[in-house]
Amino acid sequence: MTGIKIVSGIAGLVALGSAGFYLYINHHLDTNWPASPLITNPATRKLLRGAALREHLAPNAPIAYLFLLRALEQIQQDGKLPEESPEVQELVVRLASAARAAGETAAAEQLLKRAWAMVVDGQGRAICAPVVVGAVTVQYPEQWRDRQIGQIADQLGPLLTGQGRAAEAVRVFGAALQAAKRQEENDEDAMLLRQANLVTSLGEAFALHGDVDSARALFESALVDVQKRAGDGPWACLDAVLMYNLAQISARAEEKRAWANSALSVVRKQRDVRACLNCETHVVRLLGGMAELQGDLAEAKKLYDKSLELARRSGTGNIELTREAAERVAHKMLIDE
Repeated sequence: MTGIKIVSGIAGLVALGSAGFYLYINHHLDTNWPASPLITNPATRKLLRGAALREHLAPNAPIAYLFLLRALEQIQQDGKLPEESPEVQELVVRLASAARAAGETAAAEQLLKRAWAMVVDGQGRAICAPVVVGAVTVQYPEQWRDRQIGQIADQLGPLLTGQGRAAEAVRVFGAALQAAKRQEENDEDAMLLRQANLVTSLGEAFALHGDVDSARALFESALVDVQKRAGDGPWACLDAVLMYNLAQISARAEEKRAWANSALSVVRKQRDVRACLNCETHVVRLLGGMAELQGDLAEAKKLYDKSLELARRSGTGNIELTREAAERVAHKMLIDE
């Protein structure tokens, strides 16, 4: 009997601990990623809490997508919040982000473009139309609109750039940069970092579009601002990214090499930062490409192999391209022998 009581007591403690952990997780989610108080349906709020768990604490994009989709369906069924309301539009952007992370790029783009049309007109100007909520017409603040423009651009811009649709990406990042400049932030450092990242993205879109002069002007302007900041924390490696971008668009080999080496000197001081390791992967691969073009196959093979090693450590999407480059050079070396 004593043994049974001990086992029962342990089981009770386990159950109590599990219940406490469950309450803690729910409290943590509600504190850091709260659902709007205008969303009152308990089932919908539970779905949104589950989505936040799968977005932030235990990432699983397909499950997050399903939770958010079901939550939006319930909000539509309840009929209390119109599609144009910030509460619904913010969920649409979250849904698009989950879709993009799950590889459903077509669905993500469709959702993001609908959300974009709510806050930016056909000429790229910010709009914020009044919304009827219940029997009341509400004019949501411009601060919310500008923040929403930025959140959409963070998803839509890279999607367009990745598809080679540079002109569209330029418009999206340009509107987002203007919105960021209008925003008032208590944290000036965070505001400047946000703007620097958007300038970098806008420059990359211009470069992809073939407008190298505009891209260079943006990169050089951002680099001056970034180098005024300490090269660590959230600013870590952004200067290296800008120098890598300048190396990519440089037409002269000496200038290209100088920018690439400058970028390397920065990232190698920050190897504990995953973004810097990722940047180093790309810079080393660029230097490998330069060596290959100059006919120095041994140096190219060494650099490609190093880039491949870095890519595996950082888990970047550059692995396959780097492997192909290393194999191509190895084949050329065999032929030359």
